[in-house]
Amino acid sequence: SENDDSKSLLTKELISRSVETYKKGFDKDNGGLIGQNKFPSSLPLGLLMRHYQTSRDDQALDMITLTLDKMMSGGIHDHAGGGFHRYTTDTIWLTPHYEKMLYDNALLSIAYTEAYQLTGNEKYRQTSQKTLDYLLKEMQAPEGGFYSATDADSLTPEGVQEEGYFFTWTIEEINALFDERTSKIVKLYYGLKDTKNQRQILHISGQENLITKDFALTAEELEDIITRANQTLYKERLSRNLPGLDDKIILSWNSLVISALAKAGFAFNEKKYIDSAI
Repeated sequence: SENDDSKSLLTKELISRSVETYKKGFDKDNGGLIGQNKFPSSLPLGLLMRHYQTSRDDQALDMITLTLDKMMSGGIHDHAGGGFHRYTTDTIWLTPHYEKMLYDNALLSIAYTEAYQLTGNEKYRQTSQKTLDYLLKEMQAPEGGFYSATDADSLTPEGVQEEGYFFTWTIEEINALFDERTSKIVKLYYGLKDTKNQRQILHISGQENLITKDFALTAEELEDIITRANQTLYKERLSRNLPGLDDKIILSWNSLVISALAKAGFAFNEKKYIDSAI
């Protein structure tokens, strides 16, 4: 009908204006929106992905992949344990406020799953799965629902509350966990400086090509080393005092997780996610 056609035109105009507004505020260096802090950009990315499917707007695709890549590599991403922190206090996705929110991780899993469906990039699939595996391992109640959040602070060995202590590392701790060669690879990969007694944030430094060249590794061998290193880091981290848990089970946030699990279960043909959603 004529009324339906006018609604369709209004919808297309609204989407077009929204995309143009996002383009004007986009951070061309770091992804996401320009600002002093960086919050996960899951909902705008969903709009951009749908816009790209109908428009083939290459600028939109570039904004999607730059933002996902920067978040995935940055300190906002928990590389050892999976999942994402709430936001960063800088413009480069490096220094997080270490709280982890259920809704963020559900929405980001959806974003990375849909980006995998759109691009076929295996890193996006791995990031979505790692995020969901974190939720299943750390945030699921025995009855099946999911808790709301974990705190930014945790107790140091001295009994002092410190933000980010649980998630950060000193060079001395890294050296004690690995042999000399593996330690060098881990420090290069995660951009850790040889500064004594200083807690540092894991972030992918972008030196993968340098590492494979200097250590005579294939990309697959490097990935295997980092995967095993992350398992070691995660296990070691569990010996620390855990951040506080907000164990409320909120219906709307759990609904987002159900959607994320169902979507990933379909996209990756992974039965455990569908079973958990059910």
